[in-house]
Amino acid sequence: MKAILIDSENFNVEDIDLKEDEFGEVDISDIHKHLKCSHFDVARIGNGDAIFVDDEGLLRSGTQPAFEHKGYHSLLVGNGVVLGCGSMGESQPPKSTVEEIREAVQFGVVGMKN
Repeated sequence: MKAILIDSENFNVEDIDLKEDEFGEVDISDIHKHLKCSHFDVARIGNGDAIFVDDEGLLRSGTQPAFEHKGYHSLLVGNGVVLGCGSMGESQPPKSTVEEIREAVQFGVVGMKN
């Protein structure tokens, strides 16, 4: 399934293809791979799209790559995967384009101390 990767480590936004399971749903392990995490959360950005992000990103120590999206109220740590959401909660390709996400994202870093 078509998706958009927000690569905060390399300050890049690009189209990606996520693997699908036998039911046509996104293979969750592929989201984990792109996010480089074991647990993710979802940040809704207003047009039916959502950004999947590392649920534990703010808990990690040290300096972490991060980004802000103008459609979301908080800093997001790590990479992001943008997908659309259907009326029954199913994943679908995003309505946003790569260019729209590039314009909406600002990259940075966050430093945490334990």
